[in-house]
Amino acid sequence: MRRISAHYKSAFTRIELFIAIAIIGIFTTVVPTRAQVPSNYTNANVDLETFGQYEPEAFTIITNPGEDASTQMRIGWHTNEDVLGSYLTYTKRSDTTWASAKTVPGEFELATAWNGITGIIRQNGVNNTVTQTANYHDYGVELSGLEPDTEYMYRVGKNVLSDVHYFRTAGADEFSFAWISDFHAYNPLPRRLTAAMSMVDRLVTIDPGIGFVLSTGDKIAHGGTYLDWEQTFASTPFQKYMWVNVNGNHDNMDRTNSRNSRHYFRHAHNKPLNGYGNQMGVVYWFKYANTLWFVLNTEEPSVEAEKAWMADVIAKNPTQYIFVVQHYQWFNGITGAASSSGFTRWGSFFDQMGVDMAFAGNDHIYVRTLPIYNGEVSIDPTKGTVYIQAPSSCNERGREMNQDLSRNANLIAARWTEGAATTGGIIVTVNKEGISVALYDRSGTQRDNAYIPARRPALERDIPCTLRYNGNNLGVCAESLAL
Repeated sequence: MRRISAHYKSAFTRIELFIAIAIIGIFTTVVPTRAQVPSNYTNANVDLETFGQYEPEAFTIITNPGEDASTQMRIGWHTNEDVLGSYLTYTKRSDTTWASAKTVPGEFELATAWNGITGIIRQNGVNNTVTQTANYHDYGVELSGLEPDTEYMYRVGKNVLSDVHYFRTAGADEFSFAWISDFHAYNPLPRRLTAAMSMVDRLVTIDPGIGFVLSTGDKIAHGGTYLDWEQTFASTPFQKYMWVNVNGNHDNMDRTNSRNSRHYFRHAHNKPLNGYGNQMGVVYWFKYANTLWFVLNTEEPSVEAEKAWMADVIAKNPTQYIFVVQHYQWFNGITGAASSSGFTRWGSFFDQMGVDMAFAGNDHIYVRTLPIYNGEVSIDPTKGTVYIQAPSSCNERGREMNQDLSRNANLIAARWTEGAATTGGIIVTVNKEGISVALYDRSGTQRDNAYIPARRPALERDIPCTLRYNGNNLGVCAESLAL
């Protein structure tokens, strides 16, 4: 068993290292990169020396939605460069003996995004600056032909298969999801990941029927540090659920903020390849039951291209609800001011497109608005977007807030924070009558709740209609679908 991997290398030779330590006391080390948490651990927060003793064939395993999550799911995983022919085997969760399992070969591309990037790795109680030299095979599979509202399980690998992972397809008349944000997983401070995954566990205790988890960015403190992705994805909630993720500024950055890249996020996930331009695999859309989701990238905004892309997708995919997700906040949680990359940028477009819910993070303070249309509280039950942003969930990166808002107090219905040591999460429940939102703290105490009645009948969206954007006729919306 390899204990030390060549995938991280010291900036010095052994002799030079001793000299450097003696002269300037700078510690640099060779550390393991492959890791798997033993089954008796509830999350990935183990000492690096122990962590490095486990070297599976497949790692950094993630379940993401397919374009139609009722029948499609996308699975991603990584292997070392020398592993060819890695595959996925899956079956229904009820097939406990795997008698009806199907095998799908993985397709891969070479992931070089982390090669040459320095990171902080903690080993034996010491934080070490290391240079990552590994490339990975970024494997992916899109499963199709799945049965709606059905639980599945899968494993990946070649000679030795991974632990079992699970997901549930969309299709139920009512569904719910857990939502956490901004936990900045960072292996020198494992308590962050512990707090966030414990928050997910708490939400699942409150609602055992949760179908997936939404994270509105900044899962990772420095996306350029590979080990942080690997440890995070080895956590139990990542093994049990599909995750809907958005690229945050920290996911997008290296520790020096000098080699920032969307490719950290792209290679760590397997998102639908239905975005626009160079944002494929980062910006994407998908359908989940009666909702149409758009996930944006605030690190490389091409606003007019995004708007045209979204308008075209909406015209071709009638749904009862439209949800938009981005990382940067809609409103400032302290003052209430509209964010230039949030409400200011998107408000009028969301009015035009009929967006129902807009989800964000980044501000680290929970904010929920009333339905807003044309910059005012909507008095028309068929119009208005509710903007909501999640609190942080890592117990150390929250923010204090003023007692009173200086801006937009008429639009903002609720705020919440615990100060720096904030840990919160949200459960959203959707059915054809409406959307329920409930905020909880780490103890499971409800801190806010709201009900947003449906603005449109189920499966009938502005039909018949002609959708226009920037003065251009995008065509007639799809024909009415019977209930």
